[in-house]
Amino acid sequence: MALLSACRTHKQDKKAKEIYDKITDMKNISNDYLAFVNDVTGNTHASAGKLQQELIDYGHKYDFSLIIRRVKTEDGETPLPVIMGHSEKLTIAYGLISTNHYL
Repeated sequence: MALLSACRTHKQDKKAKEIYDKITDMKNISNDYLAFVNDVTGNTHASAGKLQQELIDYGHKYDFSLIIRRVKTEDGETPLPVIMGHSEKLTIAYGLISTNHYL
């Protein structure tokens, strides 16, 4: 914005247009990248959720004694989402990305 303001002050319309175009291109690239990352993240989380259900269907039992914080059952919270939280999903996501089996 400072560059555009300087161009206006010095009446450099052509240079302002070049700068504006470059800023717009950069914004489009970063928006496309964010859309791609969001798509990959969504697919990975969906795959992790599918794998979690498959584990349960095949009889896997989670060890809820590993939860070190209180599960807020009065708020409707259950142990499964706690034990299958962020770090566990990251671990599964890493495995999925490494093998390309689900992506």
